[in-house]
Amino acid sequence: MRRRGNPLLGLLIMPLFLIAGIFLARHGSKVLDNAKQSIAWPTTQGVIVNSEVVRERNRNSSSSGSSVTYTADVMFEFQLDGQTYSSNNVSFGQYSSSSASDARKIVRAYPANSRVTVYYNPDNPDESVLEPGVSAGSYMILGMGILFSAIGVLGFFGCLIAVLR
Repeated sequence: MRRRGNPLLGLLIMPLFLIAGIFLARHGSKVLDNAKQSIAWPTTQGVIVNSEVVRERNRNSSSSGSSVTYTADVMFEFQLDGQTYSSNNVSFGQYSSSSASDARKIVRAYPANSRVTVYYNPDNPDESVLEPGVSAGSYMILGMGILFSAIGVLGFFGCLIAVLR
């Protein structure tokens, strides 16, 4: 029976997956907490200062091809106590997509120069959002963190068992 790979190398690499997973899970947990809390945040009026679909071509390092992603770049401003704040958070968990129609839908909902209701964190007004609450995307980073952590732990113990045989 042929052995695949070097389990000693796996013992070095798998902890990196675990560390990356922990950092992703911590960040994802903060995104999810903000999404949950944002429903109760106070509101104020703001204005959309920029709203456009951004197309980005990404070179694929594993092949000679490339991929295209689309992002709804919606920038809004609002004022509190004479200070101007700006943000591009439409919702917690909004990410780039390979679908231009998803980005166009968001841009159509928030045209430039339109007035909007802004939900802001009273403890940190730099954290603000147009669509409060939890969405499927709110779980994405947390889920990736859990997945990376699981790969790190299971991979480490799998390599350890292979070394000890």
